[in-house]
Amino acid sequence: MLVTGASSGIGREIAKIFAKNGCNLTIIARRENRLKKLANEMNDKYNTDTFIISKDLASIKAADEVLSILKNNSLNVDILVNNAGFNEFGKFTKTRWEKELEMINLHIITTTRLIKLLLPHMIKRKFGRIMNVSSISGIVPTPTTSVYAGIKAFLLNFSESLNIELEGTGVSVTILCPGFTRTEITDSMTESANLFTKLILKSPEKVAKKAFNAAMEGRDISVPGLHYKIMNGLTRILPRKFVGKIAGRFI
Repeated sequence: MLVTGASSGIGREIAKIFAKNGCNLTIIARRENRLKKLANEMNDKYNTDTFIISKDLASIKAADEVLSILKNNSLNVDILVNNAGFNEFGKFTKTRWEKELEMINLHIITTTRLIKLLLPHMIKRKFGRIMNVSSISGIVPTPTTSVYAGIKAFLLNFSESLNIELEGTGVSVTILCPGFTRTEITDSMTESANLFTKLILKSPEKVAKKAFNAAMEGRDISVPGLHYKIMNGLTRILPRKFVGKIAGRFI
């Protein structure tokens, strides 16, 4: 299996739980030292084979370069977790375009290209699991993270649409929509966050467990946390602008 963004947070915990369940892994992130540390930990604890790829996936050609590495090392992928990502906080008129372009390349271009490259092998084997990590921001409008929210909404609709296309192939696509989770992304904003936001932060371990179960069961969507399930439901019965304003108060 292949996990992107595996050096920390949700990606790291997803890699560990799959290793615990007997999967050999390829893990990708920019920070090679963290990847080596995680690989050694999983190999020692779970006796798995872990291959590491240190790469910045925000490059347009990143997915094709990853495929070349996989082929050169005879590594097949039947489970793909697209988790790598980051956010740029602030009002749209104040945020940095170069960072937003990196976000688009990483979250959208690399994610869809990796799936495009790896999906035929899964269909041929009549088995595959794809998990794309979106966010509650992909469901609920979230001011001060406008580009991030738009990207995550793309991942949500893309994943659900592709999952329908793949019915009967043995391959399923699960979209994970976590809310506030204690990761390096949220660490950058928790100092200024209000008390309620800090209280509802979920641990990446709990989110990873939900993600694992959803992916292996072939579910189309997973929204960990009761309050986030409620927020998801509110978008169906209340004006989206109203729900978005509520969400904006938590950031």
